[in-house]
Amino acid sequence: MDNIKFSIIVPVYNVERYLSRCIESLINQTYSNIEILLIDDGSSDQSPEICDEYSKKYGNIVVYHKKNGGLSDARNYGLERASGEYILFVDSDDYINKDSCQSFYSYLKEHDKHRIDIVSGNIVRLEESKKKYEMFNQSIKISDGATFLKTQLLKKSFFTAACRNLYRKKFLMNKSLYFRKGIYHEDEHWTPRVFISAKKVLNTNIAFYVHVIREESITQKKDQTKNGLDLIEIYKDLKKEFVNLDDKELKELLLDNLVLLYLEGVYKTKGKVTVEKEDLLFLKKHSRSLKNKSKVRVLSINTRLYYFYYYMRKNLINKELVRKKS
Repeated sequence: MDNIKFSIIVPVYNVERYLSRCIESLINQTYSNIEILLIDDGSSDQSPEICDEYSKKYGNIVVYHKKNGGLSDARNYGLERASGEYILFVDSDDYINKDSCQSFYSYLKEHDKHRIDIVSGNIVRLEESKKKYEMFNQSIKISDGATFLKTQLLKKSFFTAACRNLYRKKFLMNKSLYFRKGIYHEDEHWTPRVFISAKKVLNTNIAFYVHVIREESITQKKDQTKNGLDLIEIYKDLKKEFVNLDDKELKELLLDNLVLLYLEGVYKTKGKVTVEKEDLLFLKKHSRSLKNKSKVRVLSINTRLYYFYYYMRKNLINKELVRKKS
């Protein structure tokens, strides 16, 4: 364990304004046994040149230039080529704290005998207004993935961002846990499946990852029709897997989470989708909270009505949050 190697996979696509900040946070890690894989996913700006310049200066940076295939494809590409025992995914417009790998190493060294599949960390969200919102785990303990999921879902604190955690490569490869290509919100599809498969999860309070929210990012753009359709597609895909789970409590919690996914998908399309009868029955059956049940009732009347109901509700909540902060 003293020689543990980390592979940091960074998909790169047209992020010349932010790329150096990201790479600098990686090359300045206080822990030295790391490799950095920069996966240029067919960028058309100066990102490829920036990657190449850094690789000339630092021997632990490897650059791959490939045809554009999307974030999932770039992550999969890096995963197959990584030589480290543990994998960290970092988006190229974000960055990590300089002691991140050292912190992960310390925990892994302490818990070596447990053969940890996932070390769960924390994200700091950084708005362009410079305000920070921290998402923290509260305890440090080891459990299986199913128990971790149940605990997080019950506390409504399960965040699907793949960049939040450290993963053992052998575990991911043995379980063929690749990202699904061609969809937005790929983490919503990938992360629950990863935790369901994990035998050992170490839950920590490491706040290492800084997620920078940009106006021009995919999830912040005004037209989110594809985002919504992809969320509904993910709901359909995961439903096939989750209904066959043996753990009844976990199954119910995950299916309830799929209700949220579907409702969010309808909202992002502005209600411009047809809700199938089968899906509506599923939503009614697996909604656990009164809030979800009320949303489903509105949705069953009319999808556009549901959009405006959801839109007004979100606006009121946002205004209340702003009022409390001011």
